[in-house]
Amino acid sequence: KNKFGEVTLTGTMPNAREIQARFETKEVNDRGDLHLGYRQDFEIGASPEKIAGLWILYHGFTTIKFKINPDGFVHGADTTGCAYDGLIKVIRPEVNAYSINLVTSSCNLFEGRLSGMAYLSSSVEENDTLNMHLFDDTWGLFMPIVRNDDTRLMDKNKQWKKIEVVPP
Repeated sequence: KNKFGEVTLTGTMPNAREIQARFETKEVNDRGDLHLGYRQDFEIGASPEKIAGLWILYHGFTTIKFKINPDGFVHGADTTGCAYDGLIKVIRPEVNAYSINLVTSSCNLFEGRLSGMAYLSSSVEENDTLNMHLFDDTWGLFMPIVRNDDTRLMDKNKQWKKIEVVPP
């Protein structure tokens, strides 16, 4: 049992890199299957240098920007007025996993402390997405924030159609 409710989880590990399970929640009687597979992304290792820099997340009309210093301090803000301050640290250097603690302030919807974990993945370029999973007693957030060192990163990787402009 945890803060979000009670769940029964049963399953097997067909091999060392896979879990197959079935879940059932007690309060709302949700049922379903859960399949987990190992990803080699976690073998890239972790270091402060890999996550230092500028990061951005576009979520609808809201933009969130973070700066992560080489010492792990996180400072950021979003377009709704929320401020984010915190610390991200390497859990173990040989594993692509970071612990993260954030304090949000000046927010309309949420103010408080969030903690969780993060890992790097590759979306468009190598190690360009920092996947943050953050929680408190009532909130759970997933923020896949992308590297923003080059503001035209997404444009560089699009297949642009050449349009010929003919003067009148």
